[in-house]
Amino acid sequence: MNGTDTLVINTTNEAPSTLKHRELPELILKVYLTRGIIAIPMALITSFSNGLVMFLFLTDPKRCLRSSPSCLLVASLALVDFMVGGFLEPTDAYYNLAIAFGRQHSIRRKDLQSAAAYFLLCSMLLLLLITFDRYTAISRPIHYPHRITKRRVCISVVMVWIYCALLIIGIRQWGEKFRNEIFCVHVDVVVLVITVLFCNIVYLLRKQTSSLKRFSRSSDDIFVVRASERERQLVPQGKNISFKGETPTAETEGAEKEDWLPVQVLFYRKRFKGF
Repeated sequence: MNGTDTLVINTTNEAPSTLKHRELPELILKVYLTRGIIAIPMALITSFSNGLVMFLFLTDPKRCLRSSPSCLLVASLALVDFMVGGFLEPTDAYYNLAIAFGRQHSIRRKDLQSAAAYFLLCSMLLLLLITFDRYTAISRPIHYPHRITKRRVCISVVMVWIYCALLIIGIRQWGEKFRNEIFCVHVDVVVLVITVLFCNIVYLLRKQTSSLKRFSRSSDDIFVVRASERERQLVPQGKNISFKGETPTAETEGAEKEDWLPVQVLFYRKRFKGF
């Protein structure tokens, strides 16, 4: 930004020799003006939408959101985006409009860039945690409640905020020359991991869906139950099958004694008739 200000001052004080130099400051001012105008509605949309998510999480009308680790991750991401829409984008709009109209301002471009980088890294790392949470829920549904707890999610969110803050401070103090490389490496790694996890989620969902279609054989309201060899050994032939609290009906009494499988099918039909 300092280079841009120097360029604007030089082109206004000196008589440009070509039309390109004469139009360069006007083009730059138009760019700043466009960015400032676009930032205003973006700030309203971002703050309103993410503020609504936070409001629903805090009020929790159905008493099921605040106790969920997944909802806590979503609310943390909404908080970061709400701060972007409520503080960063209005400040950026004021900065751009002030430059476009030639007004004095006390905002340093370096501070604005550092704040934007911090919020962007926080958003991407929280999105990575959300993707990992969904991957764990799909790949290991039985162990999910024990592995993903509310306490672990809170610790992970706090660690994300602290890590991003330390990274930005370290870049400003010691890694100014390599700030673009460090930032791009973090973004690329996060995007790559999210893409791999998302592809695994899609693959697992398709695999589980095909397994359910293969093992579920139903026709209308009749559930076809395949008895295993162990079940055939446990149930002797010629014995009436009845569930707890149920007595065989005329349908089961008329079934053949040689095979008990049709009797089991009839009882499953009776039990799951309204399923």
